[in-house]
Amino acid sequence: MIYRKLTICIHFGKKDNYPFLENLLKSFLVCNLYPNIEIIIAETGGDKEIRNWLKKIDFNKKFINFNGTITNIKKNKKTNPKLKLLLPKKIYKGKWKDIPYMGSFIKTAYAKDDLNNFYVFLAEDFQFIIKGNIIKQIIDSIIKIGEKDNHVGFSFWPRYRYIKKNNKIKKIYKINKNFSLFKLIEGKGDIWSIISRSIFSKIKIKNSLLPGVKGYHLTVIKLCKAFEENGINRFYPSLAPTIALANDYHNYFKDIIKTNTEKNPDFILLNIFKEKEFIKKFKNSTTKPIEAESIYKTNNWYNTIKTKWYIKNKLRFLKF
Repeated sequence: MIYRKLTICIHFGKKDNYPFLENLLKSFLVCNLYPNIEIIIAETGGDKEIRNWLKKIDFNKKFINFNGTITNIKKNKKTNPKLKLLLPKKIYKGKWKDIPYMGSFIKTAYAKDDLNNFYVFLAEDFQFIIKGNIIKQIIDSIIKIGEKDNHVGFSFWPRYRYIKKNNKIKKIYKINKNFSLFKLIEGKGDIWSIISRSIFSKIKIKNSLLPGVKGYHLTVIKLCKAFEENGINRFYPSLAPTIALANDYHNYFKDIIKTNTEKNPDFILLNIFKEKEFIKKFKNSTTKPIEAESIYKTNNWYNTIKTKWYIKNKLRFLKF
């Protein structure tokens, strides 16, 4: 069987977020069963410690944590993931919006590659959560509905994203009894989707030269407009390989990862499900997208961090 290559570009810009990147890579090795994956880590913070750590990671060996501990985590024997590092000399400092998300996206999405291959962009604050070949199911479904005109999401998202007007479901495509695609009302470009390289060959955009927030948003607007003008449809999958870690809980998540990794080098933040376990747990997944909060709740730390966040923000709001 021929497995078309999927390139996953992970942008990493802030040293403080290393627990997320560590967690993401470990979860990938545990969960992934898709044989042909290339991971590109675009490190744009320029931190020497981070870059030295990244250079030590070898997917053919047991994974090494940022603190130097060797884990028992390694790739599935039936897979052969490749790791590449993108380490630009020009370093960006400042707020997160000043960090070149879209610059890393443009550079890797439009890199030379076979147009039969696929691409997806991630940041460090994601985690793989289903052990199974979900990636194959998504790629097969894209091929089935038309890879030149459609792209499919790669993650489960917090509730706020699903309730946005432009993310409302227009139609449900039942691929099989356990897997559906949710076609969305707005067919904008979405960097967090699996996209055929053939789409990038006909949609040409450049990263904005404007700095900071304005430059970031202008490039995103260009991408969205280009996808709409070319009739590219957007879908969410009922089963996704990864989950987004909500910004509201970032500090709590990082503390949990750091504390538990010191005790157990193999620690991964969220529970990892086998595919059949996930389908059984979330029985309505083929008729309605699963919200990230529903998945967070399956972990014993969820009520604690939710309470901490509520107390902190209630006190903050009371000051006004």
